Amino acid sequence: LSGRQQREAVREAFEAWNRVHGADIEFVEATDDVPKGKVNSIFWTKDWAYDRGIVALTSTWSTPEGAIERFQIAINARDPQWSIDGKGMDLQNAMTHEVGHVLGLDHTDEHREATMYATAVEGELSKRELHWDDQDGVQFLYPDLSELEGEWLTLNCSSASLAPAWLTSFLPFIALMRRRRSTP
Repeated sequence: LSGRQQREAVREAFEAWNRVHGADIEFVEATDDVPKGKVNSIFWTKDWAYDRGIVALTSTWSTPEGAIERFQIAINARDPQWSIDGKGMDLQNAMTHEVGHVLGLDHTDEHREATMYATAVEGELSKRELHWDDQDGVQFLYPDLSELEGEWLTLNCSSASLAPAWLTSFLPFIALMRRRRSTP
């Protein structure tokens, strides 16, 4: 794969997660202002110390509270035949899965078609696009609070004249409790 093809496959993998409606995430590509390889990195390695069936491995570092601070994705350059057209192990397909790990998602055993399913096969392209299970997971971990707040404000305004006074006094408390449970 050319360098341009590799960069485009990785960009598209991150963009799949950026496009999730209802999730407050945004990946930004490193610029000259941010030294590449110092904070977050993706790299190829021929010195693959892991099982041949593992095509990439993501490591994350987080705060004691669980907030992810940085990540590293190592790609197995030794074993798979990499491609971008389904004639080998698809780079974008694999990277979309690994970016899910960057976000803190684990494997799912329930939905084989989900991007976060533990395995992929050569020629598979379908996991470039996120399954509803993947989207639900990232929406749970990173809820778009601006949308959530808008819904609660609408609920408070529209129900104030119809609901008993005691109910409207509890609505902000309920909204606050839900927001705290949803925060990673």
